[in-house]
Amino acid sequence: MAFFVRKRPAPPKEESGRENVHDAAHEHARVTDEALLANIVHKTTADARNSFTGRRGSVVSAQTVEGSAFGNTRLFDEQGTGPADNRAGRADRNASLQGSDGAKSKTDEAQAKSEQEAPKRPGLLTRLKNRLRAFLYLVLGLFFFLLSLFAVYKFSLWLYSWMHTSPMFVTRHIDITGNVRLQRDMILHLGGLSEGDNAFSVSIAAVEHRLRQTPWVEDVSVKRILPDRFVIRLQERMPSFWIRREGRLFYANEKGELIAPVESSNFMSLPILSIEPGCEDAIPYLSRLMRDIRSGILPVEAGAIATVDVSPSRGVELYLEDREMRLSLAPDDWDGNLLRLGATIGDLARRRELSSVQEVRASQNSVWVVLRRPVEQQ
Repeated sequence: MAFFVRKRPAPPKEESGRENVHDAAHEHARVTDEALLANIVHKTTADARNSFTGRRGSVVSAQTVEGSAFGNTRLFDEQGTGPADNRAGRADRNASLQGSDGAKSKTDEAQAKSEQEAPKRPGLLTRLKNRLRAFLYLVLGLFFFLLSLFAVYKFSLWLYSWMHTSPMFVTRHIDITGNVRLQRDMILHLGGLSEGDNAFSVSIAAVEHRLRQTPWVEDVSVKRILPDRFVIRLQERMPSFWIRREGRLFYANEKGELIAPVESSNFMSLPILSIEPGCEDAIPYLSRLMRDIRSGILPVEAGAIATVDVSPSRGVELYLEDREMRLSLAPDDWDGNLLRLGATIGDLARRRELSSVQEVRASQNSVWVVLRRPVEQQ
């Protein structure tokens, strides 16, 4: 490799002394730089030739160094600078060369590292093993799940059998409240409940349904108290009258609704209720009448009433069998007529004249008293 050095034109001569000194210094610098440049070129060329067969980065470095040396030579020839400027240029180019080599080396290392860290795709045998392992786990999980279900089923059967056969849950106490007309044995018979039954074998809904079908029971609630107790709360239909239907006597409540036939097992004396056709509007007053009698507004004993007749012309009539006296109430002003009738009966009782009274009628804001006829003495 040959280099051509272009000589720098000599500066104009100003002074003779200074010109000789300058020429000597310039000649010394030129000789020194040429020797240094020859050494650098020789060393760079030798290094590049020796490392040509080495790594790629080394080849690049040799070429870069050779180019740098050539560049320094041309720079020296063109500008004619001294050794200091030439060394500074070489230092800058060596620094850039090292930076480029370092960046390329880091890039190569990062690429190699990424290739090492990249997950390798498992082979066919490995994939088959993984799928077989997952299938086995699924089969085992299903097996244990079914086994758990079977264990729960067997435990439930055992628990059910123990609850229905254990003497701990045998019914020993049955408490009944609210019954007035119905006897205890009749309630237990109608409800299908008895002492000695297993507490869990008794259907509460069935007992309540059977008791509600009984004409005497209006409402009922049954409560199970473990381990051996039941509580029955009744609300009975209270009979207030007898009513004749098809030649038979039936118990009826305060509204005139039938309850049950009159029998010897449940016999009780009550007034006979008679309702004429066309008096359906006066039926609600029956419950008010019985309530007023119990409260004392009408001074008459309920047991003394023999019959209660409801007619369109006379309203509600009561016949007192012990006194053979009839009381009449018109429904046009029920509250007012009731107060006036009660005041009149109380006044007659205070004057001891009830025995001579045959009928007392309250109607149209007035009270009529009908006396008995005197019996002729023979």
